[in-house]
Amino acid sequence: MQNWQPMVIGAAQKPLSQAVMIEQFSTFPSLDNQCFVIGSGSAYEDKPLSSFGLSQKKGADGNFKRGHIARLKALDGYLYACGGGRAIGKRIDKGQWQSFSQMIPNEKGTSRGFEDFDGWGENDIYAVGGLGDVWHFNGQDWRQIPFPSNFPTSAVCCGGDGNVYIATYNGIFMGRDNHWKNIGGIGTDLPIKDMVWYEDQVWCTNDYGLWTITNGQVRRADVPYEVSACAGNLSVGEGVLLLAGLYGAVFKENGEWQTIVHFSVMQTLIALEKSEGQGS
Repeated sequence: MQNWQPMVIGAAQKPLSQAVMIEQFSTFPSLDNQCFVIGSGSAYEDKPLSSFGLSQKKGADGNFKRGHIARLKALDGYLYACGGGRAIGKRIDKGQWQSFSQMIPNEKGTSRGFEDFDGWGENDIYAVGGLGDVWHFNGQDWRQIPFPSNFPTSAVCCGGDGNVYIATYNGIFMGRDNHWKNIGGIGTDLPIKDMVWYEDQVWCTNDYGLWTITNGQVRRADVPYEVSACAGNLSVGEGVLLLAGLYGAVFKENGEWQTIVHFSVMQTLIALEKSEGQGS
């Protein structure tokens, strides 16, 4: 996998339990948004996204891509992807994508497009991006949602309490459809990167830390330092919360945090190994 661009990674359960990695940008040398798949058998390089033709037909299979790939996420087990130009699509099987992009007007005047999406299922999806650009899918059609902020949006979470949580540069909004309330921010200049629902509350993160939202109240998460040091990305699956970032990775299961790797510990061990080798 030499000369590949930075990748976005997601996990799917259907049609097989697999991890899917897609180049975020179609730039030199491939110009292709190459795709690599592992799990449930042999690893393989799937068809690059740029090899599909963008169909104008509603619900057509093919290329949904209009720009960069921002996020991969599973809904009802299937992997979805979103990105620039209000693009969104569903991976049905090996080498097969269903495009929803042709159902949404291409965003003009900015290359940001959709930065994130979430849903309670395939028939109830919210996608966000751009300057307060929020859309909802009901299983048949997409509708732009009136949203009370024209600041950039960075993440969205469809909570187990029936509310949608949308992170913007001027606060976190809680609501649904046409009703929204700004419940405050996290107090940093770095936007929220990921939002997930876990243990009856929303968890939010960026490279600066970890926060929770309970009953509309935003608070810094009460976690040990070795957990908060791993802030950066969040994912939830089968009762497990995964937190990973620049300094390591941890997960929470059955109320307990467990360490996968702390890079400071690894660096110490490597330095010790080198010094012992030189001493011998």
